[in-house]
Amino acid sequence: MQITNLQLTDKQAIAWYETATPEVKAILEETYKNRGGKRFFIQDITKQIKTFDDILNFVQLDEDEKFLLNYNGTNKNILSCKYHLKIELIVQVLNNGVECDIMNTTECKYYPWFVVGSSGFSFFNFYYQFSFTLVAGRLCFKTEDLAVFAGQTFELEYNDYLSC
Repeated sequence: MQITNLQLTDKQAIAWYETATPEVKAILEETYKNRGGKRFFIQDITKQIKTFDDILNFVQLDEDEKFLLNYNGTNKNILSCKYHLKIELIVQVLNNGVECDIMNTTECKYYPWFVVGSSGFSFFNFYYQFSFTLVAGRLCFKTEDLAVFAGQTFELEYNDYLSC
């Protein structure tokens, strides 16, 4: 059996991925696993994500994370960790694995902004900061659009997180 190395640019790999068989997609995802795997090939992640279960399709959880997400008890400390993990996974997937650099004061970081009013908890808008943050850098989005999408799509998850 002869082995041949194939060299592709990122642009060529993305174009090839769109029409590839499931077997070829799996090879490409494995080849690009250090750059996000399957996420590398998705140009607009918001088209693929509609629920938290969709988020879980893009991550590989370790045993501790699986345990935490499956926790159904009433201990507020554990629930707080569970809800925080959910938000971290949402940010990780929507940001394509890129963590905002909290030390970069010239880069905007975006996060959903919520209000509690007479109709209850609801997404209000997004907010951004340059040199300081009101939230942890790991919970920020790299674009305004992603922050708005997360706030609208995952309002329940943010409500759990912020009200626990």
